[in-house]
Amino acid sequence: MLRVTQSEVLSFRTLKPLYEHRQATPFGPVYLAANWSMSGTATGMGEIWPGMVACGPIAEDPTRVRLATQATDRFFGLFTHNCNTRIDELDGGSHVTSCWYGEGSMFRIFRPAYDATVAYAVPNDGTEEYLTWDANGQLTTDGGGNAVGNVAIAKLIATGTNYIDIMLISPVALP
Repeated sequence: MLRVTQSEVLSFRTLKPLYEHRQATPFGPVYLAANWSMSGTATGMGEIWPGMVACGPIAEDPTRVRLATQATDRFFGLFTHNCNTRIDELDGGSHVTSCWYGEGSMFRIFRPAYDATVAYAVPNDGTEEYLTWDANGQLTTDGGGNAVGNVAIAKLIATGTNYIDIMLISPVALP
């Protein structure tokens, strides 16, 4: 059940698994860090949209995750639930969520789960465009100027006017 405010009745998910029955693996339950709140993102807290990058485990607790916001964060997966100022699926503060992961799994990510200030283009010269995370936990290009993560976690497959299609890869250090 989506709990939405009156003005957001037509809200939709910002992550759509593609081929999920063959490639993607949902993992849960996992719990957000105990000190998580929707205020600010400087400490890895803030709004979570499905498709944003989760890091963990926190303090080696395999059931705790948070938004990836720092270069040293370890990629865990992509968040599946909404928890932002418009939609709250975390059951009134229980911090229970889940993540999608799986090398080779493909997803369509809608705004605002990815950094919309960066131009995305699929190269046609045989190279690949790799994605990492920014300081808000959003997917961004590895050379987009807003990148904070020091590992590539996905590659760009396609783009649209309000979405990007990605394929998760095994995390690899960026050059």
